Amino acid sequence: MQGPEGHGRLYADEVFRLRIEFGEQYPLDPPDVIFLSPSPIHPHIYTNGHICLDILYSGHNGGWSPALTMSKVVLSLRSMLASATEKKRPPGDAEYCARVGNRSPKLTRWMFEDDKV
Repeated sequence: MQGPEGHGRLYADEVFRLRIEFGEQYPLDPPDVIFLSPSPIHPHIYTNGHICLDILYSGHNGGWSPALTMSKVVLSLRSMLASATEKKRPPGDAEYCARVGNRSPKLTRWMFEDDKV
């Protein structure tokens, strides 16, 4: 995935790799989407590549809809990168990564309350 374009954007000219896995229940359930190493240094992206973005998760707190396409998911990721004002990891990054390792990010109970980066 190409970082957002535009002079002065933090991730301009950077290229990131994603792992996207579609389960048997797709499109009713969202795909697993993680950044491969090295993941972008961003307040909503953990070192292990897990992404705190509501549209990647279903259930009570998630924003996934079967109407979402992968191009819309990638657009949301690029928008998230474009809106960043600084490169930093989320609070508790090291602890989170040590606790969950490489298991599916869908097993994490995310709290989507920070829409400012």
